[in-house]
Amino acid sequence: MRIIDDLLSHIEPSPSRHSCAIVPFWGSGVDGRAFAQAGLDVIGADRCRALVTAHHAVAKAPEPLVEDLRSLALAAARAPEEHYYGVRDGGIPLPTARRFFYLVGSSFNGLWRENSDGGHNVPFGRPFSFDAEAIRTTSAQMARVTLSVARWRDTLSDVPKGALVYSDPPYLCDFTGYGDDTFGVEETRDLVETLASLAGRGRDVWMSNAPRAEGIVRKVCPSATIHRIAARRSIAADGGARGDVSEILVHF
Repeated sequence: MRIIDDLLSHIEPSPSRHSCAIVPFWGSGVDGRAFAQAGLDVIGADRCRALVTAHHAVAKAPEPLVEDLRSLALAAARAPEEHYYGVRDGGIPLPTARRFFYLVGSSFNGLWRENSDGGHNVPFGRPFSFDAEAIRTTSAQMARVTLSVARWRDTLSDVPKGALVYSDPPYLCDFTGYGDDTFGVEETRDLVETLASLAGRGRDVWMSNAPRAEGIVRKVCPSATIHRIAARRSIAADGGARGDVSEILVHF
């Protein structure tokens, strides 16, 4: 079961209980879109500009995006690896959203990762592919979503009364997500303190993380409820390491 399924089963988000949903780590967007489908207006943010631009393209014009990605697939088919590095390293220029989808659809393990200079640095993984129906479905789900480029501190600085807050940050483990900067112990503690403060002011606040974060949560907010759940690990260099892993779902 996905983390979001466990979350929805615990809190049953609805317009009658929540004024809106705040998602400060947008990522793939599956969480925010689930809240939108439950009838909430969603305010989402992510620090990765390319990711946000790609979601805007999906929301506003899915069919032109699908057609462009089909053309890209044909162009890349003749020499997939050579074409990939041409796009990644700037020799083949593409608009930001198309470039994002192409690199994620061709990179090792489907990753988007940036170095300190903001350049994509994931090696080639496989010939480009994409899911046109998933793009169309996502576009419809984005109708209630307002998504911007912002860091979590800014997103959580002004949370409306009655809001549902769901934070799914880079986990306290080796994998650091979309960017070059790590999300380590200190920033995790800062986030937990912010979330606990929001809960103290009447917001319905949740966070998912790796079990390693449990000690920080218990120290900062002893009253928090911590659920252990099983989540599918889809990102692992070792294929044998993929599978269900234990994660925590925290209600502050």
